[in-house]
Amino acid sequence: MVSLEKLQQYSLSLSLIGLLLPMKISTILVGVFLAISLFSALKKKNLKSISKENFFFAGFFLLFPIALLYSSDVDYGLKVVERNVVWFLIPLLVPFSLQMTKKQLYRAFLAFAIAVHAAALLLIVVACWNFIKTNDPLVFYYDELITVLNFHPVYFSVYLLFSLLILFEGTLKKYIKLPLYVRALIVAFDVVVLVLLSSKIVLASFLLVLGILIFRSYRSKKSILTALLAIVVTLTVVMQFSETRKRINDSLFSSWELLDKETFKYNDPFTGITLRLITWKFVMKKFIEKENVVLGLGTGDAKEFINNVYRERKMDDGGYINYNMHNQYLEYALKFGVLGLLYFFSILFLSFKKAIRTKNGLYFSFLLIFCIFSITESNLEVQRGIVFFVLINSVLYFFSDKKLPVNE
Repeated sequence: MVSLEKLQQYSLSLSLIGLLLPMKISTILVGVFLAISLFSALKKKNLKSISKENFFFAGFFLLFPIALLYSSDVDYGLKVVERNVVWFLIPLLVPFSLQMTKKQLYRAFLAFAIAVHAAALLLIVVACWNFIKTNDPLVFYYDELITVLNFHPVYFSVYLLFSLLILFEGTLKKYIKLPLYVRALIVAFDVVVLVLLSSKIVLASFLLVLGILIFRSYRSKKSILTALLAIVVTLTVVMQFSETRKRINDSLFSSWELLDKETFKYNDPFTGITLRLITWKFVMKKFIEKENVVLGLGTGDAKEFINNVYRERKMDDGGYINYNMHNQYLEYALKFGVLGLLYFFSILFLSFKKAIRTKNGLYFSFLLIFCIFSITESNLEVQRGIVFFVLINSVLYFFSDKKLPVNE
């Protein structure tokens, strides 16, 4: 008979793997994990063990229904509330599913890492097949590469980078056994896939985390030189891929004069970075001048507020209606104002504090990647981003070494 601890481990693995699957299946798998969490709490009669931190993390969800009260678009706001209910459920129930050893926890994460790498391998195989049929090298890049999974390339890049961290930290802690040559092959493979997916912010995160991991691992005078050399080599490899090089060059050599314009034409040569800067500039300018910056616009009104700014700046003809802020911090500032943004920063502060205090390299790296990722993506506006952050952050935050057996 499978023990409760093993059941928790398997259900956590499935809920993480479910992030790669269609949203309905993902929701079911997360629901199963939370049901097992509740069952564990009832069986062991430890509901009283819920701490103030659990309530503080879960309390962030209350901002969504509260801010709905002063929203004009209630229908859309209700959809946002529904999408974010995991903010409430996961921090309250996940701690009851952590009655396992660190080794079991890493095995649960390992299943996710294997699934992500299997998916990445599938992408390469399918791309090779498409190349044979079409002789078009673009099948190896960005949206074309990820089409078979119906996935956003940036989100998959983040999943792949986190999976690499799982393998690295798990091997370092000796919870996962991988020969050196296997690790080297995995790193090389991941670098290639990340380059092909061409997410500039994830590539930047990868280089930063790579330097930190090398420095942490060796702790010698040579570590800084090794980290710098690894970064230089990686950058050299990156620039050998034509489409990725083009995307990076487009960002570096954008039409910066667009930032000085007040209105735009449908054919203005926006790049990802100029579009973001222009959106941030005009949306936040109007928000600060005309809205309640303390409480924000409300749960349901931020989307239409952004759309109205696009219309005012004549950007609707360019097809930018319904584009979000591509910055999670500004998204929360619009919805919940300064108070809501400070609440979110408090959760991040407590999370970083826990990661540093417990010297948890995997947790710290996860948070660092998430915070960098949040600068250019509204990653908590979609379910794949919300569940990914809230679930992993709750697991790593509320997991306690006190639950480990002495002979682990």
